[in-house]
Amino acid sequence: MVADYVENGLNGTFEWGEGAGRFDSGSHLSFYAANFLDVEEQSWFRLGGLEYFNSTIWSGTEDNNVELDLSIAFSTPNVMETFNFNFALENTSNDEGNTANQNADYVSIRSLNNAFSTTLNGQQYELQLQFGYLGSDGFATVDQFHVHEGSQATADIWGYFVPTDDQS
Repeated sequence: MVADYVENGLNGTFEWGEGAGRFDSGSHLSFYAANFLDVEEQSWFRLGGLEYFNSTIWSGTEDNNVELDLSIAFSTPNVMETFNFNFALENTSNDEGNTANQNADYVSIRSLNNAFSTTLNGQQYELQLQFGYLGSDGFATVDQFHVHEGSQATADIWGYFVPTDDQS
């Protein structure tokens, strides 16, 4: 199995919330597809970057989820498959006594495994996801990407194709 490239994403930028305090706009997420070629099964590869601006928003204007649709082209066989990932948006209450990390809002991958919808060369696959982050305005765990209040940061989204026991 070889994955060649990814396209689509959030269809531009996903915005939510009514800006409060010093911000005129709400929060937003943007996905940027990575360039990759010849990804093999059971090898981590960078799917793209998720840019997140964490605005201070008024309570009641938050959103709780966003769907990321990724279409990945495979060359063996020559097919295009679409994966739909539902990310949870966690909007924290901001408290002056909290640390920047405690006030950080975050995006969560609801399920680290996504059942692959087709069989390639007689094998069924799952696509596993995780976040990776390097920077100073947030932090990431395997399934969460946190951004400090009033900051913007970008996390990599990594993928990994795993063969499943369910063979068709």
